[in-house]
Amino acid sequence: MSPHTASSVTDRLDRLAMFHTAATTRVTALRDQLALAEGFADTLRTTRPPSGPSRLNAPESAAFHETGPTVVGMTTDPQTWVPESCTLPSAQRPLRLAEFDDLFATALLQQERLSPTELRWRLDLAAEATTRDLTARESSCCSFFSFTIAADAGALRLDVQVPAAHVDVLDALALRAAARMMA
Repeated sequence: MSPHTASSVTDRLDRLAMFHTAATTRVTALRDQLALAEGFADTLRTTRPPSGPSRLNAPESAAFHETGPTVVGMTTDPQTWVPESCTLPSAQRPLRLAEFDDLFATALLQQERLSPTELRWRLDLAAEATTRDLTARESSCCSFFSFTIAADAGALRLDVQVPAAHVDVLDALALRAAARMMA
């Protein structure tokens, strides 16, 4: 076997090993998300939200089935629940979702559903710059969002409003946020 051929075989094996590692990492992440979703679904089944403004673990407009919550008109796949009206390039959407997930996991203190079209998050004050940057970028691709940020009793208050036609998007965000708070 010539050195060139051995080098090319080694390169292919290295690429295959990298692909295997990436695939294994993705499968592990998906299993973790599934376990989290199953635990979250159990919580939703046992704790129905009260009517009116309150601290909610899930949106009131989510449909509840024997298999857990399903947001009407949306898929639970984090790659595809984004609305068609979003102008963010498809390749960048998983990164944006990861940014929201990170914000929820590291800074979200409380979630309150004020109405079907309005959600309030209380965040750690240390996340103000990140919150302002992320919401400004999100508003530029999904113009139907209205974000209002204010300091509130030692925390950062982020009010999110959508038109009635986009309640399903707000529902999906509320589910993602609640799942990250529980993690």
